[in-house]
Amino acid sequence: MNHSNNIDLNGKKMGGHLLVDSLRTHGVDMVFGVPGESYLAVLDGLQDANSIKTIMCRQEGGSAMMAEAYGKLTGKPGVCLVTRGPGATNASAGIHIAMQDSTPLVMLVGQVGREMMDREAFQEIDYRRMYGELTKWVAQIEDTSRIPEYISRAFHTATSGRPGPVVLALPEDMLTEYADTKIINSYQKIEAYPSPADLAQVEEMLSKSKAPLMIVGGGGWDEASCQKIQGFAEKNHLPVGCSFRCQDYFDNRHPNYVGHIGIGLSTSLQDRIINSDLLVVIGARLGEVTTSGYSLLDIPKPKQQLIHIHSGAEELGSVYQADLPINASPRSFAEAISQLEIAGSEKWASNYRMEDYIIHELPKIIETHFPVLKDRQGIFGHSMGGHGALTLALKYPDRFRSVSAFAPICAPSQCPWGEKGFSAYLGENREDWKKHDANELMKTSDMKIPMLIDQGSADDFLERELNFKLFEKTCKSRNYPATFRMQEGYDHSYFFISSFIEDHLRFHSENLTG
Repeated sequence: MNHSNNIDLNGKKMGGHLLVDSLRTHGVDMVFGVPGESYLAVLDGLQDANSIKTIMCRQEGGSAMMAEAYGKLTGKPGVCLVTRGPGATNASAGIHIAMQDSTPLVMLVGQVGREMMDREAFQEIDYRRMYGELTKWVAQIEDTSRIPEYISRAFHTATSGRPGPVVLALPEDMLTEYADTKIINSYQKIEAYPSPADLAQVEEMLSKSKAPLMIVGGGGWDEASCQKIQGFAEKNHLPVGCSFRCQDYFDNRHPNYVGHIGIGLSTSLQDRIINSDLLVVIGARLGEVTTSGYSLLDIPKPKQQLIHIHSGAEELGSVYQADLPINASPRSFAEAISQLEIAGSEKWASNYRMEDYIIHELPKIIETHFPVLKDRQGIFGHSMGGHGALTLALKYPDRFRSVSAFAPICAPSQCPWGEKGFSAYLGENREDWKKHDANELMKTSDMKIPMLIDQGSADDFLERELNFKLFEKTCKSRNYPATFRMQEGYDHSYFFISSFIEDHLRFHSENLTG
């Protein structure tokens, strides 16, 4: 034996160290786990592997969640190490999430020695039965010489098709036996691509649609594919929603974004899905939460036309029959569709814009469900919502009888937030920005409806972003009937709103009922 006892006289390597070598071959740079006596040989190997950072956690559920988050963020399999019995059961929640969210993950579980199997040994569990429905693949490595083979398959399975979790059980005695080191290559992610015929049909179905909606979600995304889908949606005026736990796939501040299709789905977004004539679903499984308990789409054939793009062929048609099922990864589909321009897509632009929603769509919904007087409307908001309230009141003076705001962004053309947002959404022509700037609109407005604005003196954004004093000065120069109040000691938080909301409600009540 050499000094470290991981290589014998014949040059064979101990199983635990051979496993760590295999992880390193597949590009693993970080693992998460809770130490346990059943896989001490692996921990010994990690001690020698300076290139792999080992994050030790206090509970196996936390380590599995961390590995799952790593897989989500990087697209590479997160690696989790847990010991047998309670360790493996504690980790099951993270494995379940990885499966439901299509996250690549490899969990290595310590197991009792092979001579103990099938005797109900202490903490013995058959992980193939336990994790059978929670993973893409579960196996137990019985032969030390096959460690590289199993690890390679685990990484290919976790990343290819629909990504997901893989569990490998590691008998304790197998990890301390010796075997020849085998030279292997790193795994290669296998992706399906849409065909030219698929893309032609997507274009045709979109061009005939009157109220399409795109839903993005699932696993297998990266920053580039998100940007390409955003560019495609923007170019073709497509409204986009994000499925459950995937709301960061599309910029939530983008004018094409219509909301998170998850728990607590808004009535307006629910109606939009139900009344859509074409759903383009990229990556999402259309599970229980995204479909509001399978109520938004009829099973098996939705009344909406459905284009369903998914990396796992087994998912297509599993619940919903798509008019056009496409077996493709989100990344490959985003790449293929990024240059597509849909003829006549301008007609969809009015179906998701926030201004149109507040001014036209939302009032119709309210009037349908509540006994309101159409000619008595007020509007108020906080921060960016305050910006919206002021600009809409100034642009539509005949619509509102009162307007109020908490800490509004009064002159976005002259603050970092506005310059960044306006240049991204409106272009670099600053004359176009003035149409969405309360301070600029006030300079030419003849509106005289009552206005109340509250600002906190301890607001961190006061000087840099809000331009409270500038707007007050412009209003005074126009002899505008506005009330500006500086509330000492209050910041930008919702405690500020809750402290003075009664004043604002009274303000609107007096002006709407008078």
